[in-house]
Amino acid sequence: QEGSRVSRPRRGSEPALARGYNQAMLLATLGLCTAVPLQPYAYQPLPVGSVTPKGWLLKQLTLQAEGLSGHLAQFWHDIMSSVWIGGSGDGGLHERTPYWLNGVIPLAFLLRNAGIDELPPVAGIYKAPWGRHGWMSTLCESGGEVRGAVIAGGVAGYPVESAAECRDDCAARSDCVGYAAETCSAPVRCWHKGQLPQATAASPAAPVGGKEAAAGVSTCACHGRNIPKPTPVDLMGQVERYVEYILAHANATSGWLGPDSSPASGGQYWGPSNVLQALWQWAEAKREGDEAAFSKASRAMLLHLLEQRRRMAKAPLASWAKARWIDMAKSAEWLIDNARLTDAQRGELLELIALL
Repeated sequence: QEGSRVSRPRRGSEPALARGYNQAMLLATLGLCTAVPLQPYAYQPLPVGSVTPKGWLLKQLTLQAEGLSGHLAQFWHDIMSSVWIGGSGDGGLHERTPYWLNGVIPLAFLLRNAGIDELPPVAGIYKAPWGRHGWMSTLCESGGEVRGAVIAGGVAGYPVESAAECRDDCAARSDCVGYAAETCSAPVRCWHKGQLPQATAASPAAPVGGKEAAAGVSTCACHGRNIPKPTPVDLMGQVERYVEYILAHANATSGWLGPDSSPASGGQYWGPSNVLQALWQWAEAKREGDEAAFSKASRAMLLHLLEQRRRMAKAPLASWAKARWIDMAKSAEWLIDNARLTDAQRGELLELIALL
């Protein structure tokens, strides 16, 4: 890792390190920590948004955006439905969305500078018509049944003119992943199916339609899966959506950013640490043309880090937060260098760095 701009403690035993932490915490509590000024960088980083990639670098960045970086928000539950944007994904350490956001923000601004605002919906091995699966060349899939929760049709199904109408109705819904139509008699009956529920031995996933089909499906039943047409990758749109949500949903009382599921744990600081780095990169890129956005992100970072300093009095760093303390120190250093702070706020951030 790159070195911090504050001196690091000498290697020693865990008891010695614990004593050093306790002493620092006591001094901070008493307001007696010495605010050691930051040393200058050996090399000054280029601000995010100030570089326009060309040639080989632009090609590599485009490949990155066309691959997983640009698509995770479209299909992976831990990003697409993350707790960081009000969903249920990215549990545990709540670190996957922060990791992704920390990389996708500079990527989006680099590509914007190169004039790339939108990327194809599919890339690489997926550059077949609408993905490697493609839309069904025939109306119905052969054999097997589409399993999942019935989201339209109930037990008896609903009447349609044809199996094609049932399929088209399903394709028009964002939550329909499969359909079934019984064509044995008129009118044709249609069912729409949602995501496959978690099956257990006691409660297996129900077959599609209104009949049990353990031994196979009826020859007059038409089944198909809805393969939605992918949407183009709007990397900057993804960035703005996630950042705006995170900033708008900071804790109004404490200033804490993101999920707060373990406030007594020393590992709680790890998940937000990458979001802090993502936010200062976003703020840097916005600074020239959007001072309000710069100020909003800086303010949110400050409040979060000051809350972290308060929490560390009872919950010292642990686990990944302890191993990656330097990531949090870097965000505090960025605020000291770039944000409009009072002397008191600057002193508190320096004390936080000393504790880290």
